[in-house]
Amino acid sequence: MTPTTNCDSIQVLTTSVAGTAELEEVWSDLLARSDASIFLSWSWIGCWLASLPSHVQVQVVRAERYGLVVGLALLVVSLRRRMGVPLGKAANLHATGLPEYDGVTIEHNGFLLDRAFATATQAAMLRFVCDPGRDWRSVRLPGLTGRQAILAEMLPRGVQFEVRESPCAIVALQPIRDHGGDYLSLLGARRRAHIRRSSRACAEWGALQVTCAEDVPSALVYFERLRQLHRVRSARLARNSNFERSYAGEFHRRLIQKGVPRGEVQILRVHAGERDVGYLYNFVHRGRVSFYQSGFDFDCVDQKFSPGLVTVALAIEHNARLGHDCFDFLAGDAQYKKTLATHSEPMYWVDLRRDGPMLRFENLLRSAVRRCRAWLHQGVGGYVVSMGWVVPNVFDCIGCAF
Repeated sequence: MTPTTNCDSIQVLTTSVAGTAELEEVWSDLLARSDASIFLSWSWIGCWLASLPSHVQVQVVRAERYGLVVGLALLVVSLRRRMGVPLGKAANLHATGLPEYDGVTIEHNGFLLDRAFATATQAAMLRFVCDPGRDWRSVRLPGLTGRQAILAEMLPRGVQFEVRESPCAIVALQPIRDHGGDYLSLLGARRRAHIRRSSRACAEWGALQVTCAEDVPSALVYFERLRQLHRVRSARLARNSNFERSYAGEFHRRLIQKGVPRGEVQILRVHAGERDVGYLYNFVHRGRVSFYQSGFDFDCVDQKFSPGLVTVALAIEHNARLGHDCFDFLAGDAQYKKTLATHSEPMYWVDLRRDGPMLRFENLLRSAVRRCRAWLHQGVGGYVVSMGWVVPNVFDCIGCAF
């Protein structure tokens, strides 16, 4: 246990995860006093902890104010490498730093904070995790949004940060209710016409309907059918999907078993008569519906139509009828998100690094890679391409690591 204290009478310490039952009680109590997303609910965090293999060691960062827990976070320390070169340890917030497990992507992430003391607690926890006394030299904060992403003025001296931004597309659901439940009326004429043509094509199999899995057994059946359709699509596109990893399947089945009875997991089936059109796997929390994964039957209509857009549009209208506030596509700039969203918010992946010889070496290495890539593309690379030869671009491969 390693404590520290700051000027706002907030004490921060770190411990190992001794028992999930005690942690669940403390976590759930703080969650009720927070503005956290579904990804910081115990449904997600508890399943994440239960699914991790025993060799992944998790640390609890706990902030207290006069004995009251006002902040919690879970860190996993992993080796940070670039180009195969070890560059010290990194602490990962609600992630592992290991690709085989981080395919279960966390978004709307951050410290779990008591809303009454959120700013002071976040500052104290940031100072704690960035303290030179820690055995890691960098901190990775994936998927930050809102107040959690306001870090610059809170960082201690000597800490540099790098930010990668991704759009988070959203549909506000109240305007749909204001338009009599007609979501398509909020879209542009071309998008609206394409979805309506696709809907008519799907409806040749029968009337379009939306069915929600009402219990765990039906949810698991829907989930497996979704994965099957997702697998077919990934194979056709020659694309590997993290969703197909065995660890991801185990995690999500566990989450479905916990979340469906709590109303936090929603799996929708859109069908035309008896023919599947598509499935959506969503999370529901405090009026926000987060669209996490999908599977569509692209064979049910001609390829000029879009069963995926039909499925999502009907799901949006379904959730508007349920009275939810927004439909969140989560991070990413896929074209269908731009087509269907009414607005967008940023999401950030932040890397904090303490200043020192290792950071300066890393920055020099990055600069050298960028210069070599520029030289190769402008000079030798252009000559090789003009000769019609195909050779491995070593510096591109190296640059991807950065």
